[in-house]
Amino acid sequence: MKLYNWNVNNARDQNSIQNCSRSFSINKHFLLLLALAASSLSDHSTASGYARPGPGGLPQQAKDPSYERGKALLKGRIKNYRGVQVCLLDTETGKLHKPSKNKLQPYRKVKAVKLALQLFNCKQAETLIAKIYKGNDLAYLVYYLDRRYKLQMDFNQS
Repeated sequence: MKLYNWNVNNARDQNSIQNCSRSFSINKHFLLLLALAASSLSDHSTASGYARPGPGGLPQQAKDPSYERGKALLKGRIKNYRGVQVCLLDTETGKLHKPSKNKLQPYRKVKAVKLALQLFNCKQAETLIAKIYKGNDLAYLVYYLDRRYKLQMDFNQS
């Protein structure tokens, strides 16, 4: 591999040019390997377990619009329902609680309607969420709770 196009008559100068071109070639390959290693580390997780995808990084998972709508409803991010706070009625004590994993466990593997009838507005304890939410918003909320807390609920109408 000839990197330089010099005319050198002296053999000693010729050897030094060849040695220089060899070391440049080795350095070039070393730098290339180093650059490849650095770029592969930036796309994968580091030792801490935290991964940050780059501009050409791994594809992100597609979002479920029903799940995102239910999440927004629960957190009060929907403009029409800003004053509504979702609470779950504890059938034993009659108290309202915010939905959590422990409070939702009795609704595991049951019909979704059973959970929907136990959701109330925290600010107005006697008001069912089913009477406040319009359209499919109640279904989105129950779907979100099912997916978020892995309740494996039955959504069939029968």
